[in-house]
Amino acid sequence: MQTFTAGWKFLEGLRWRDGRFWAVDCFGGKVIAVTPQGNAETILAHDTTVSSIGWLPEGELVIVAMHDSQLLKLDASGLQHFADLSSAQRGIPNDMVTDAFGRSYIGTMGFDVQGGAPFAPGAILRVDPDGSVHIAADDLLFPNGMTFLDDGQTLVVAETFGQRLTSFRVESDGGLTDRSIWASFGPPIRDSDLPDFVPAMVFGPDGITANAEGNVWVCDPFGRKATVLGLRLNQSQKATAAARLTAERKFRASLS
Repeated sequence: MQTFTAGWKFLEGLRWRDGRFWAVDCFGGKVIAVTPQGNAETILAHDTTVSSIGWLPEGELVIVAMHDSQLLKLDASGLQHFADLSSAQRGIPNDMVTDAFGRSYIGTMGFDVQGGAPFAPGAILRVDPDGSVHIAADDLLFPNGMTFLDDGQTLVVAETFGQRLTSFRVESDGGLTDRSIWASFGPPIRDSDLPDFVPAMVFGPDGITANAEGNVWVCDPFGRKATVLGLRLNQSQKATAAARLTAERKFRASLS
């Protein structure tokens, strides 16, 4: 294992597009693209915290501006505001996934973890191509990374404080229905576990993606001593440890 790119403050929202890895430098306010050889280009430098990216059907880049509660759009004319998330949000907007129809699903934290705020559930917001904002799902325990399965018909979200992956059916209008627990790694984090919740974590799912075979890969950034765990989950209800850095513990995933 070797370092691929360095010198950034906090990278999030890794994507692959047009032969390059894309990511946001969250606290640096940047969107970057990196070639497989490690050559990095700054696509956008913004004066606020950014947390995730996606693309609309015509190729426009959309970016979540966390503390501004905005979804921004970058196209040939420049950077512009695309949607105001403040009216519907449940806490700070964070990770996002965008579907083939140009609908952006954005998870909100529910509460300010770093600021010591009391625990509150988050939500998934849906921003339609016209910029309208809707609450697609509520009462989620820190919704984080999201990915699609079944050609976009199923959305899977990592509930970090729920220590689980939750799935929804994506309806033709973009609505989310048929909520179910897709994989469970441990009991939900309780109010009494805050603010020092890390010792209570069995596996806190965060970043997530799916491959062509329908396997879901998810990482845990809260493992002891900066342990990073990768899980490969599939519909045959198996979980495999795919990668582990400075790992000191084992885990078992209970799949629904």
